[in-house]
Amino acid sequence: MKKMFLIFFMFLFSISCFAQQTPSIDLDFFKKSKKYSYSEKAYTVGNHSYRIVNIKPLYATDTFCISALVIDKRKYMLYDIGENLSICGMTVPQNQPISEGLIILKLSEIEGKVFFALANGKVVTLPGSFVFADTIGKCIYCIWDNNGFFRLTVFDYKNLKLIFNSVVISSPKQWFTDGFNYLFLSNDGEYFTIDFMSKKIVKSQKPEGNIKKIEYILDSDKMSKIKCCSFESIKN
Repeated sequence: MKKMFLIFFMFLFSISCFAQQTPSIDLDFFKKSKKYSYSEKAYTVGNHSYRIVNIKPLYATDTFCISALVIDKRKYMLYDIGENLSICGMTVPQNQPISEGLIILKLSEIEGKVFFALANGKVVTLPGSFVFADTIGKCIYCIWDNNGFFRLTVFDYKNLKLIFNSVVISSPKQWFTDGFNYLFLSNDGEYFTIDFMSKKIVKSQKPEGNIKKIEYILDSDKMSKIKCCSFESIKN
């Protein structure tokens, strides 16, 4: 079954504006079928509508899921993102710190993505599903694990450009900010600071003074596998 549903559109590390398309699968078929659970919810950003769809076979033994992002009823992004017994599906976190757009997460241990839906109808696609935002510096921080090798992508959503494009980092245990700089404590007990001037991840000392812990917008590790790829994951 999984071979029937291929990636329809995937744009990584870029700003994507989708041309009008005929959907590669008939969503109404799944909506009417008694063999699938069909969940959807619509969101409005600016003058544009973004509809999130999760489809799951009712009698599947794993969490195989088909998800779609439908933009203005005519533009589609479709994924086969099933991973056996893993968290999957599209979800809209209740925590939405950026007023300029809507953050949508594609949950998957291997193919996690961040979709940043803009008011002009465009979508920025970034890797990873662990994300936090710096609303003062106007940046989105995306962290993803590629078979034990962690990478960081930083996107400037004010100027619509990449600052860090998938740079390798040590496994982050906790993120912090002092109100200006962003840093993390690795699982090895070392501190690293993000240096925007040199565009490098620099090893640093334990920070002095007041620093604030940063949590991800959504921690998928704490989500229930039973509720993934369903209305429960997009109800916020």
